[in-house]
Order: sequence, then C-alpha cells, then structure tokens
Amino acid sequence: MLFFISISLSFLFIGFIYIQINWNDVFVIFSTINYYRISLAVALTLPIYLLNIFRLKILIPGSYNIGLSSCTKLLLLANLLNSFLPAKAGDLFKAVFFYKTYQIPKQTSLSIVI
Repeated sequence: MLFFISISLSFLFIGFIYIQINWNDVFVIFSTINYYRISLAVALTLPIYLLNIFRLKILIPGSYNIGLSSCTKLLLLANLLNSFLPAKAGDLFKAVFFYKTYQIPKQTSLSIVI
C-alpha cells in the first residue's frame, strides 16, 4: 500500500511540475539544438546500454532461456521506472518480472538484479 502511495505522490509531483513549464520557451530551446552534440551523446551512451544488456543476459542462469530482446525491453523499462519512481523501483520490477514471468526463484531474481 505504501508503494502505491509513493507512486501516486510521484506522479502528482511530476504533473505539478509539467503544469509550471512554459512550453513556448521549450520549443525555442529545441529549435537551437546542436544535432552533432546530440548524436555524439547518443553514440557515447549506446555502448553503456549494450553492455548492461549483455551483463544482464550473462547473469541469468543458463537453465532459463531469456533472449536478448527480452533483456533489452526489461532493462529499458526498468531504467524508465528508475527515472520516475523512488528507491530504485525499476530494479525491484526486474526481480519481480523474473520471478513471475520466468519462474526464477526469488533469491536468484534478486541476485541477478543486485
């Protein structure tokens, strides 16, 4: 119950912040973006995500057949949740996902994530 209260408060807080944004200023700033720097940032960030995906795949015991596409989706979703929810809830989501979807024992699921 406390988890859902914290999620609700997080979304309420984010909604309050979005109401305060002056969107005309945002569009002006986006019109002056240096696309070379954005491309460079993506090029430097992409290998980090790829290494995290392969690390997750390696940490999963061999008896569980989980593909790279599932690892990719799970990692991206967990990172998204970590951006908005408190207390690394995305990592907890990964452990629960492994437990419920692939029937990996709880201890193993937590050890994969942590």
